[in-house]
Formats: sequence, C-alpha cells, structure tokens
Amino acid sequence: MSILIGIIIFALIVGFLLFSQKQQDRPSNHRQLRHKVAENQELEDHQTEEESSPDKKTLKDIIHGKIKKTHILSLNEKQTFFRLKEALEPRYIVLAQVSFNALIWAGSRDIRNRFNRKMADFVIYDGNLNIIAVVELDDASHQGQEQRDADRDCLLHEAGIKVIRYPRLPDIQQVQRDFNL
Repeated sequence: MSILIGIIIFALIVGFLLFSQKQQDRPSNHRQLRHKVAENQELEDHQTEEESSPDKKTLKDIIHGKIKKTHILSLNEKQTFFRLKEALEPRYIVLAQVSFNALIWAGSRDIRNRFNRKMADFVIYDGNLNIIAVVELDDASHQGQEQRDADRDCLLHEAGIKVIRYPRLPDIQQVQRDFNL
C-alpha cells in the first residue's frame, strides 16, 4: 500500500513540475501571445517560401491574380450619393465611405477598437472641410442591425457629429430641409 501511495505522490510531483514548466513557456499577456503567434507565422511563412522557391517572392508574385477592384457603393448608395450632391452642392461637399478613423479619435485603444474598421456612408463637409453631418442610408441591409446603428450613432454623437439617417432614397426637398437650405 505504501508503494502505491509513493507512486501516486511521485506522479503528482512529476505532473506538477511538467505543468509549471508548461506555464512558464506560455505567454503571460496578450502582447506576448501576439508576438509569439507572429513569430510562429513568420517561421511558417519563411519555411513555406523556402520550400516553394529558393528565391524570395516579391509582393507582385504573392498577390498576382488574388486582388480585384470592387465597387465602393451599392446601387442604393450611388443613388443617394448623387441625390445628396444635387441637394447640397455647391454649399457642401459630399464624400462617400469615409473611415470613422478620419472622423473621430479616442485616446483609449479599447475605445478606438470599437470604431477603427467602421465606415460612414456619407460625410457632409462645409467649404472649410469642417464636418457638418454623417448621413447613413438605412436600407434593407440595416434590418436587424438597430443596436449596431445605435452604437455607431453614439460614437459620432459623443464626438459632436450630427447623424442623419434615411430609411430609403431621400428626396431633394427632405435633404435640403435637414440641412436648413
């Protein structure tokens, strides 16, 4: 019986030592984890490059046939863009698909991460390139996205930016009323 207890205690000690060694090898925070993942990816990429070709591939070789142009606006967004231009120019400038990073800033990385990949459908600027408003087209693609839209509005309002939402293609008179023209 004492031999069995000794074997169990020995197994527990060995297990504990192996576990503690494994914990020491693990990254202690997200930055170390990202660094370790990046190192592994670089090693894999380097090995893949060596295996596939003795010469280092250029960017052109890597991307060839893998990148295509895209349309920045849907058909509804195109129609809205031209309607906004017709209603607001020459007094205002209309830009489409503007990154939230170009519109708002936050000192906190956590807050920036909440908007760093978001795009505004349209941004209306005055002649001095001051932001007048963000215009969002809430067509069928926004159904079921009410909370997402509310969060976007919250970010913009916090920065002092007016948000105007249209559920469909607005008429010229409505746009001009919304911009006091």
